[in-house]
Amino acid sequence: MQVAFKTVVKILKKCAGGYELTRYTHSIAVRYQKKTAYLPKGGHGRQGNHQIEVGHIRRMARTLDIEKCAKDFVRLD
Repeated sequence: MQVAFKTVVKILKKCAGGYELTRYTHSIAVRYQKKTAYLPKGGHGRQGNHQIEVGHIRRMARTLDIEKCAKDFVRLD
């Protein structure tokens, strides 16, 4: 299952206020409370709204310690 990057941004705004995004050629770095998670951009979707697989979002939520809040947006189990 894949989720639009817009949804990931909504998760970060709600669950990780003060997050920071850095876009690289093939990935996006998400920084929050001195922790960093990387999301691959994927090959589909418009330039700014890539499709991200749920497994990568799950890993990001675990890394940034926002799992409980993120479950309100995407099914992570």
